Amino acid sequence: MTRKVAVVGMGHVGATVAHYLVSGGFTDDLALFDTNEAKVQADALDLRDAMANLP
Repeated sequence: MTRKVAVVGMGHVGATVAHYLVSGGFTDDLALFDTNEAKVQADALDLRDAMANLP
């Protein structure tokens, strides 16, 4: 079973929730949504890079 989560709004709270979900291993598939597409792309890249350093 795949654990899928979506975060709507990538402000301070949304970015923190997304980071917590990834670092805690709580999700297998994470979708990020925000009206600022550049912010979503930047946060997704940061999370993707951070995953290499997580257990």
